[in-house]
Amino acid sequence: MDAMKSAVATAFNRLADAGDTGAPVPPAPAAQDPAGAAPASAQHSLEVIDAKAIAAEELQELEFLDAIDGSCGDSDPSADPVNFEGVPDETSTVGANLAGPLRDGSEGDDGGPESLVSVYGAPVSAERAAELCPPGEGGLVYHAQLVDDKWAHPDHCTPDGKIKPRRAILPVRARDFFSSLVQTGDGRWVFSGVLNGWPGLRCLEVRAITCIARVGLRATLGLQRVQVVRFWDATNPEHAVPPTFPVGPRSVRVTLRAPSWTARGWSPESPGCCWWFEGQRAPGPRLSHGEGMIADLKADLADGRFGGEEPTCTMVHHFAHRYARPGKGGHETAKESVTYHSAVLLEWSHGQYCTVLELATLNGVGGRWGKANWYPDKLEDSPRLYRAMPGAMICPWQGKYAEVRCHDVEATSLEEFKRYVTEYTGPELRFLDPHFFDSAAVRLAMRRQTDIQRYLLNYIGRDRRYAEGFRNCQTFAADLYGFLAGKAGVEPFHAVNRVGYRNRVHNFLYQPDLYGPPHQ
Repeated sequence: MDAMKSAVATAFNRLADAGDTGAPVPPAPAAQDPAGAAPASAQHSLEVIDAKAIAAEELQELEFLDAIDGSCGDSDPSADPVNFEGVPDETSTVGANLAGPLRDGSEGDDGGPESLVSVYGAPVSAERAAELCPPGEGGLVYHAQLVDDKWAHPDHCTPDGKIKPRRAILPVRARDFFSSLVQTGDGRWVFSGVLNGWPGLRCLEVRAITCIARVGLRATLGLQRVQVVRFWDATNPEHAVPPTFPVGPRSVRVTLRAPSWTARGWSPESPGCCWWFEGQRAPGPRLSHGEGMIADLKADLADGRFGGEEPTCTMVHHFAHRYARPGKGGHETAKESVTYHSAVLLEWSHGQYCTVLELATLNGVGGRWGKANWYPDKLEDSPRLYRAMPGAMICPWQGKYAEVRCHDVEATSLEEFKRYVTEYTGPELRFLDPHFFDSAAVRLAMRRQTDIQRYLLNYIGRDRRYAEGFRNCQTFAADLYGFLAGKAGVEPFHAVNRVGYRNRVHNFLYQPDLYGPPHQ
């Protein structure tokens, strides 16, 4: 039984973007080399069966499997674990009024990042849905689990059967989901509402409905055969009928695609998967993202912040640490014992605070209730960072994509920052084995804060990938430190990450829009 659960979970996770195309589903990706070439072993595919190609009597005989066990979304290797037990139950609002613009351009009042409300049964008009979710490929893909009214899972439901909010698998009752669909003038079906209490999941195009089924025994190996049954596909003309919940399964997987601009940021007006939390800003904390980082700083300078003189970056420090695992008595797995998170610390000409810069998985902070190790209030119910986030950033994390995070911290110097790290170092705290191993003056001629912001936008705009083997926090920190300090031969902190490392300092300099699509 455990083997079957593992096979089903693996099969579900391997659907990925193939749900958009109707193509055979690729295998679970093994670690790729820096050039992106798949290894020779990754040449098999999970068979996909179109439900329309199966006779009705045969379809009824299939044993459909609930693949929710074990398929809890992408992990974030850069984020320390946080216990989210005790999160309030999901509040489902049916027929809610979604009038009024949001910061991400969609309709309605998102209630801010702290809202756990799901909104179903009140889709926007077809014309508005087409504006919010225009046709086009490249947007972020999400997979939700559609479940019937009787479905209950101890990890994702309360004792009385209510679905919990903000689950990584995005569970939703089928009746709620289908009551929230609207068909655009060009024939596309769009979910309009708030999915599973995630404020950032509001307007998503339906691409496919699939399920895992066990169809028999493979006699030669004695293994049960698991296949994907595709009930509805937006790209298949034979599926021109509206999407519906199929007869037979208790849960199915729906593939949803966000607008194409989500590949480059959190709003169409401010592209760039980089955000800056100004936690020490005198008028009050503020989070800016994408091109808006530069615009917001220029507006503050015009209003007299820093005496109207833009800060320049003076010193850069390269450091690394392992993550503490509270509640585990200091136990680490073999992998955890060699897994280090790397970042850089910047000092500024104003001397009022420093800034921590790091690369990690996309939406890893917004998807984890705004928890960040760099602030004392991390374990509070609502940290300042969380409250400053726009609703569009509160989404499930995407483990194969990256974002750059910039945190203004209280420390005004390297020594003060070291004292902060020491205060939170220990098996039951935040950090283990911290290393501060290189420091230098910032030698770039163009080193104003807006210059630094532009370099970061260029870097993440050219390559959006996150990969443990060759594109991660350590490779970014090495690239950034070497770039700012003007040093050659800078490498990732740990020997494991040096194996697949390729210096990408040039990505800081060049405008990504003048190249082709970003690396996938």
